[in-house]
This record gives sequence, structure tokens and C-alpha cells, in this order.
Amino acid sequence: MRRNILSSPKAAAQKASAGGPLRSQNLRSQIVLLLLTVAFLGLIGRAFYLQVVKQNFLEERGQVRYARTLTEPSVRGRILDRNDRILASSIPARAVWAIPELLARTPNKDRAQLAQLLEMSETELNNLIKKNENFVYLKHQVDPIVAQKIAQLDIDGVDFKKEFRRVYPEANASASLVGLTNIDDKGIEGVEKLMESYLAGTTGIRRVIKDLKGRVVEDIAELKTQKNGSDIRLTIDSQLQFQLYNQLKEAVTKHAASSGSGVLVDTANGDILALANYPSFDPNERKDFKNVRPNMRNRVFTDYYEPGSTMKPISVAAALDGAYLTPETVFNTAPGRITVDGRTIGDTHNYGVLNVAQIIEKSSNVGMAKIVLPIPSQVMHKVYSAAGFGRIPNIPYPGAIGGRLRQPESWRPIEKTTISYGHGISVSLAQIVQAYTIFASDGVLIPLHLFRDTASAKDSIAPVRVIKPSTARAVRSMLELATSKDGTGFSARIDGYRIAGKTGTTRKLENGSYVSRYIASFIGFAPASNPRFLMAVMVDNPTQNGYYGGGVAAPVFANTMQYALHNYNVQPDMPRNNFTNNQDSRSGKKPDFAKADFAKPVPEDSL
Repeated sequence: MRRNILSSPKAAAQKASAGGPLRSQNLRSQIVLLLLTVAFLGLIGRAFYLQVVKQNFLEERGQVRYARTLTEPSVRGRILDRNDRILASSIPARAVWAIPELLARTPNKDRAQLAQLLEMSETELNNLIKKNENFVYLKHQVDPIVAQKIAQLDIDGVDFKKEFRRVYPEANASASLVGLTNIDDKGIEGVEKLMESYLAGTTGIRRVIKDLKGRVVEDIAELKTQKNGSDIRLTIDSQLQFQLYNQLKEAVTKHAASSGSGVLVDTANGDILALANYPSFDPNERKDFKNVRPNMRNRVFTDYYEPGSTMKPISVAAALDGAYLTPETVFNTAPGRITVDGRTIGDTHNYGVLNVAQIIEKSSNVGMAKIVLPIPSQVMHKVYSAAGFGRIPNIPYPGAIGGRLRQPESWRPIEKTTISYGHGISVSLAQIVQAYTIFASDGVLIPLHLFRDTASAKDSIAPVRVIKPSTARAVRSMLELATSKDGTGFSARIDGYRIAGKTGTTRKLENGSYVSRYIASFIGFAPASNPRFLMAVMVDNPTQNGYYGGGVAAPVFANTMQYALHNYNVQPDMPRNNFTNNQDSRSGKKPDFAKADFAKPVPEDSL
């Protein structure tokens, strides 16, 4: 009988063995498929988690790596003169910054080259690195050409920021008026500070994406729109400004004075055509700012002084306008001195009998005392106040002062007397020149103006009448006598033009006592027949070659005023090479004071 192998135990075992690998393979496939499915589902879940649940977080982390906030500095507005000549403008510059840790690893040779380009010593550069850990500005307002040379050094950790550098073409001549900005391009002195809101503009801010090389590849958002500053136009004529500055410099040098200041005004509208101080400073050179800090202030607005005899015409105007006397009223000033409240007031000479016009011409203190003593203090104070004394001028210049004018109720006779000739009252040069506009404009106080654009003007107020036209014309004629050959202002004369003005020589008050230090001043206008320009000059503490206003300040007036008259083609009002002596060139007679406009003379014995 034949044996059936398929039914034998061995055969069964072999058959079972043949089916096992197939089942194992299927099982592994199922496991792998399961794992792939789980992984796929995990990826989907992870993607959902990242794309939906953690979207904000991931965007934030991405921006940390590649997004940057960039500032777009605005261009500061220019400061221009009345003829659009540039007094201040901004040019492109770079701020150089560094990561100290990386810069510290730079070879000494490269750091030495960097320091040289930054105009600093290696020690200074190393100190900056040591004092700062994460970030440090090495220098602001670096010239772009220099910045390019630094970039070529390819130093790790050194980079640049765009900014602007302020430049001042007129330099010293206009510095105390225009002022300057700090390293952050913010105005800190002068017009730069006063008009900051107009000049500054708005810095732009935007978010961007940068690649690994620091290049901007995408703008994310504009957080603040960049807007450039507005230009400011001043009333200044830079040519007259330069002339006045040089004349002040010459006078201060010649007389070894502490300082000099001057202001030139257009009488038609109060426009300040020139305003200068010496010594000054160069705002383009910022290394020695600590040493020149005292020269930054604009003394025309910020310094006050006792005006001395330049106050006399205003006192006379108050007396004339109140009909207390006429220009021909006479006073006996002999013997050249007078005692008031136990104090003696004296003249440089015994002038004897003088009328009011001659009191101005000779600048007699005794004559002024006799003029004002019978007049109520309130009458005098009213004119002084209306002329602008005791209050800040309408131009809100940084640091401007209002001077000192006490209320009339506190005046004793001696105080009323000394104030009438410029002692016991303090004024700024801006105040005294504005007060004199009442003589150049037939009695109307003309506010000073520094800004030509009405949109940016901060000095616009209306003119106001202070004295009668007849009073103004009479005092103007007296001031013309004061510049005659016999007057104290002889040095202010200009060939071909009639000049009206007044000198002032004042002892300085220090620690409550008058000392042998002087302020020499002169204020006047031209042409006297129809005033076009008004100018005031003050020289502080002249110590050589005289100290009187007529010899120190009047020549500055003459030289600057002559330049202005010729430059603006103002027609002469008298023959050339014919300086008259106490005469009106039109008639050959002494000036007519329009006596009919005034009250009868006050008898001298009533004084």
C-alpha cells in the first residue's frame, strides 16, 4: 500500500511552515501602515497646532529673527534769510554704532584704523567698548564718505544708521541769532529752539523683513509716516548781518571791550534786518562748545543794562506829549549840577541856559532833572510802559527779558530824575530799539518782527500809538541836532544823509555800586527827513581808546548804516561832503519844532 505523504505528520508540518512567512509579512505591512497613518495624522495635528493654535507665537519668533523696526529720520527744515539765502540746513550723515563684544575681537590694526577715521584715539575707542556691553554709538553725524571708508574695513559688529548733520553757512556772523541743534538734531538755542515744532518734522517708523545679509526683502507695516520739517524764513538780510557783525568785531577789538551787540530795523514794518553779537561762536565746530557757551546767548534779547542818555529823548517825549513844555522851553543848567533828595547830579560841563532841544544835543543831566521834576510820575511811567519798557518784547525769543521798570507809586524825586536819563531802569537792546520806532514813525510803536512767513510768525501784534505825531517829529529834530558837530553823536554822521540819534555812556552797576566800567551805546535812524532804517549799538566795557558812546558805538552805527542805505538804494537827503552844523540842510535854518503844536513854556522858577 502506497504511503500518503501529505497526510503524514511531517508533511503537515511542512505545509504549516510554508504559510507562516506570508502571515508575518502581512502583519508587518499592517504595522507599518498603521505607523504611517499615525505619523501622518500626527503631522496633520502638528500642522494644525502650528498653523492655527500657535500661529501668533511662530510669527513673533520669526520676526525676532528677521523682522526689524526701522526709523526714517526726517529732514529738518532750513532756516533762510529774507532773500532765501541759507542760514541753516541739513546734509546726509551717518551714525556709526557697534556691538562691543564683536568689536573687541577685531585685530588691533583694524581698530586703530577705525579710531583714526572716527577722529578719536585708540584709548577712547577701547574705553567705549569696555563701558558698554550690548550696543554703543561710536560717533554721530559722520560724513558719508568717511562712513564708506569705515565700511570698507569690513569690521564685524560695526554698522551704520542714517541721520543728518546741521550746517550753518554764515557760521559766527549769525550764530547767536540762529542758534544750533544738538547731536539728536533738536534745537537747543536761538531760532532753532524757538521754531523747533516747525523745523523738526516727524520721524518715520516701519517694520521690515531682512535676510541673513541684512537686506530689506519685505515691508510689513508703516507704523508712523515720515514727514520733513518746514522751512523758516527770517527777516534778516545776511549781507547786512555780515556787515554789522564785522563792525562789532572791529569795535570790540579796537576798544578791548568785553562784547558788542547791534540790531538794525526797517522802520516801515519793524523787520529786523540784522542782529549780531560779538564775540560769537561757530556752530559748525562742536568740539569746544563748553568753552564758548557764554557766547551762545543772544545779548540783544537776553542781557539788560541801564540805557543812560539814550533814555532822554523818551523822557522828553513824555513831557512834550503831556504839554508840560515845548522844544523851545529854556532851563538854566548852571553851575552844571543840581541836588535832588540830597544827591548831586552833574553835567560834564556848565552849559548855562539851554532849551529842551539843546538839552538833548548836549545830553545834559541837569537839564533833564529840571524837565521831569514837576511832572507827575504816572505821566512819565505811562509813556515808558507804552514804549515797551518793563515787559518782554513781542518776539518770544528764548531767554528774552523784560528789564526792570518799577511802578510810579514808589518813585521818589531822585528816582524819577535818574530814570529820565537812564539810571534806575534796565532794558534790553531789543527794547530800546523798539521804543525808538515811535520817533521814526510819527509816534507809533512798531513791533519788531523776526519771521517773514506769516504761517510761522510768532511775533505778530498790531502797532500802537504812543505819542502824538507832532511830538515824534519834534524829538526827531532834536536827535538830528545831537549828531551835529556840537552834538555828542558827531561820529554817527554819514556823508549825503541826515542822521538823527542819541549817544549813551553808562557806568556799570555791580553788586549794588557803580564802578568804573562802562557801557557805550548809540541809537539812531536815517535818513532823518524820512527814516528808513533804525539801529542800536551797545559795546560792553570798552577799556582802550575811549569809552564814550559817541566814540565807541557811533562809528559802528555809521559804517553799518551807510552800507544799508547804499545797498537798498536809499536816496540821500542832503548834499554830499556837506555836514551841517545845527542846521536843516533843506532851509539853511535850525530845525522847525512846530511850536504851535505845544503848550506855552513852563517858567523856570516853577521848577
